[in-house]
Amino acid sequence: MWLYGGIFVLLVAFTAFFNLTEMALIVSRPERLKSASGASDQLINQVLAVKNNTGALLAATQSGITVMSILAGTFCVTELANELSRVLDWLPVLHPYATGVATFLSIMVATFLTLIFGELLPKRVALAAPERCAMFVIVPMRWAMVAVSPFVTLLLLVNNVLLRLLNVPESPSNQTTAEEIHYVIAGGLESGTIKAIEHSMLESILELGVRSARTVMTSRRRLEFVDEAMSAEEIEKRIAETPCSRLIITRDKDLDRPIGVVAKKDILTKLLQGGTIDYSSITQAPVFVSETSTVLGLLNKLKHARAGMLFVVDEFGSVVGIITLHDVLEVVAGDVPEPERNAFGEKMLKKQDDGSYIVSGSLPADDLTEYLGLKDDSLPDYKTVAGLVLSKLKHLPQPGEKLNFDGWTIEVLDADARSVKTLRLIPSAKDRAETKES
Repeated sequence: MWLYGGIFVLLVAFTAFFNLTEMALIVSRPERLKSASGASDQLINQVLAVKNNTGALLAATQSGITVMSILAGTFCVTELANELSRVLDWLPVLHPYATGVATFLSIMVATFLTLIFGELLPKRVALAAPERCAMFVIVPMRWAMVAVSPFVTLLLLVNNVLLRLLNVPESPSNQTTAEEIHYVIAGGLESGTIKAIEHSMLESILELGVRSARTVMTSRRRLEFVDEAMSAEEIEKRIAETPCSRLIITRDKDLDRPIGVVAKKDILTKLLQGGTIDYSSITQAPVFVSETSTVLGLLNKLKHARAGMLFVVDEFGSVVGIITLHDVLEVVAGDVPEPERNAFGEKMLKKQDDGSYIVSGSLPADDLTEYLGLKDDSLPDYKTVAGLVLSKLKHLPQPGEKLNFDGWTIEVLDADARSVKTLRLIPSAKDRAETKES
């Protein structure tokens, strides 16, 4: 009896080992393993090698767990049932059912002990410290995998054939996807680990890889420039009018022909020295990028651009705007969820007391969709709110013209012969009533 009890304890210990190993190796994160202190590179590489071969790991651990369970049931539970049956035979009431009752009780006791000490406890330990547990068990586990490698190979072969017959795709890569990062950030916000402002900034950073330069740039019509042919008086006036620390230098007053970018202080120094300004000695050459380039792809160019800005060009080579590190910073650390301000610090979207919104025509359509809760496909072909109005009206509107769109009335407040500058978005009467009630 004591011999079988000792064997049962040993089998449960082996079951616990396999469960601990399986959970620790699957849950452990490669980046944490690589940064673990006190662990040799050889040990870490062994853990990573087994993690990358999940099929063999699962086959080996499940084989071990199954074999241990069969052995425990075959020898220990049977022996325990026989001993209990002899005890129950002394009770006249249970004598006819002694064997069945003893078998049932033996199975229940063995199952309870196996679940607690062989399944739940080791798995909870592995979840609490997966990296430490993984490095603790990796050496004996590799020995076990080598010992049962022929059987594991057979299991994997049969398993792969069945997966193909069932048209089940292969296991996904261990690499973390952008979608998983979004889920982790959202979970951190819900649990309170990540603050709301941190959540907004992290989400904005992740969007840099899909946002185009056009959505964050300062548009062409808002750019201040100095032409090389300007007189000293004209240059002084332009410097006094613009708040920018750098100025674009053009030829023939054409923004499509920029000579470069110059710091305001350098121009002032030349003006104080008197004489003709030699722009070639103080101007940084322009760097041109496509309007379809992603903001993330432009970051490295921005960091190394001596001019401090990039000129954004369209498919025809015309300059449509500029982008600076300040523009990128506004995307990440701007006033969220309120859309960012333009280059002059003016809000591109202002909510009024009556529930309407004053909107800049250059406000990106994606920002309007997100802020007002419109459907994602409401603005499929428009880059800006002005583009929406021009597309719907089919002509350059005059102030006062209105149109209806997705439950909103859009009124043109300010427009000239070339662009729509300011609009008012008026919600439906139903939406205004709901807003007042809330």
